[in-house]
Amino acid sequence: MCPVWLLILAALSARAAEFELIQSVRGCIAANPAQARECRVRGVVTIAAPGKPSRRWWVAGVAALAVANAVDAHSSWGRLEANPMLRSRNGTFGARAVALKGGFIAGLVAVEHLLIRRRPGIAGGCIAGNFAAAGVIGAAAAYNYRVER
Repeated sequence: MCPVWLLILAALSARAAEFELIQSVRGCIAANPAQARECRVRGVVTIAAPGKPSRRWWVAGVAALAVANAVDAHSSWGRLEANPMLRSRNGTFGARAVALKGGFIAGLVAVEHLLIRRRPGIAGGCIAGNFAAAGVIGAAAAYNYRVER
């Protein structure tokens, strides 16, 4: 296992266009992405340049947010709704509420996508926000499942 100070040192010395590999047991350090693939096969830990969150993390955050909203909609379906924006005429959560929640999430994702394309530096905040919102919405869904109908 690599000492923590070695990981910190490598992360600080990495530049935007470079990748540094830090070895676990054998001590192989490479600054070339082609060598990085070789080292990964041998079990090397890789560290990407700091400040560039992966697009995969953003997609994972969007997926988590979508799944949390779907679970929340399932847990609320047919029950009395406290949110006046999502309530139907009889006060329950229904198809109108699902359409509103889906439209809100689609709009949020579209705005995030445009912002990240224009200013890639804010991707980390969008990723954190998506995962945090998914956690809060997932907790609300868990609460809805515990409450009796």
